[in-house]
Amino acid sequence: MFGLSFGFGYYYLLTILMAENAAAIAALFGSIFTKEGAAMGSLNIAIIPQILFGGLFVPVSYLPIWCRWLSYLMFSRYASSLSSFYLFGDCARSDPSEQNPCVQYLRAYQISDDNKGLYWLGFLGLFIVTKVTATVIFAKKARHYE
Repeated sequence: MFGLSFGFGYYYLLTILMAENAAAIAALFGSIFTKEGAAMGSLNIAIIPQILFGGLFVPVSYLPIWCRWLSYLMFSRYASSLSSFYLFGDCARSDPSEQNPCVQYLRAYQISDDNKGLYWLGFLGLFIVTKVTATVIFAKKARHYE
């Protein structure tokens, strides 16, 4: 068996940020649509691509080349990369041989120690862009009702 390490602080921060990102997407869809039924029905447009293009179940390298760029727009890609890095990173650094399952997993999903900062930047950047966009749309609609 191989050792797993995941500090509670990173787990807590990733969990909170995942919830905040999901809330930001919900707020964006809530700001776009005027009827809650339409917003709820179209939320699948945001959820399904998170699963397909986020690298949760299938490595991004397995996707067709023409749609790989979509993975950079999914917060689930950054969340799964960060959690995988914090789960398997110490194990991979302690035994960098090709037989180590941690190394195999990180290579299959193209997760690198060098990109950890970019994962955090992408994760927080998508949150900020989504939240600001929802706020701007809400503000424009609020002026309409004055």
